[in-house]
Amino acid sequence: MVDVQVALDFTRIEDALPVVSALCSAPRPPILEVGTPLIKAEGMRSVKIVKSVCGRSPISADTKTMDTGALEAALAAEAGADVATVLAVADVATIVEFVEEARRRGMMGAVDTIGVDRPLERIKLIVDHVVPDIVIFHLGIDVQTRRGTGLEVLVEEARKAAGLGPKIAVAGGVDARVAPLLSDLDIVIVGRYVTRASNPLDAYAELLAALRR
Repeated sequence: MVDVQVALDFTRIEDALPVVSALCSAPRPPILEVGTPLIKAEGMRSVKIVKSVCGRSPISADTKTMDTGALEAALAAEAGADVATVLAVADVATIVEFVEEARRRGMMGAVDTIGVDRPLERIKLIVDHVVPDIVIFHLGIDVQTRRGTGLEVLVEEARKAAGLGPKIAVAGGVDARVAPLLSDLDIVIVGRYVTRASNPLDAYAELLAALRR
């Protein structure tokens, strides 16, 4: 069954915590992603806080590492993250260091393809050097807004990566409308559809139902 990850892309921890508490009450709570804006605004302490509020959920730190791979993987692990992210556009040496350090510390290393024009080609190159635990096919908010492009353009590319070894995730504009297209993936990452909903728990339940269609 596909896992759902909810990206907490807030800039204040006090805004994120009501959503965390609500989602943590679900029978099957999602993976909770401490988003890049929250980490930048509040530091790695935000990872510790989210984990302390919802110990039932795996915690992903969206570090989007570009350099000092081993160091940033270590920082995420020390804060209690179960997963952290390195950018696919980073040098391969950085990606290798990040993934290997994550594993040494009992954490999963995820490679995020945001900003990569040919993500499948890039992932094939990366797995020749190190096989990440997760690959995230990611269409950024800015790209969606400027080009009027939806998530659908990434889905087929993501499916082609299924045999390469890592778990496959998709992120960028996920909602209940597109969820049925994603039910054969390993992880679906959703943000505003859940976090900005008037009732995040209901929105999360609607997404889960859509993924089962």
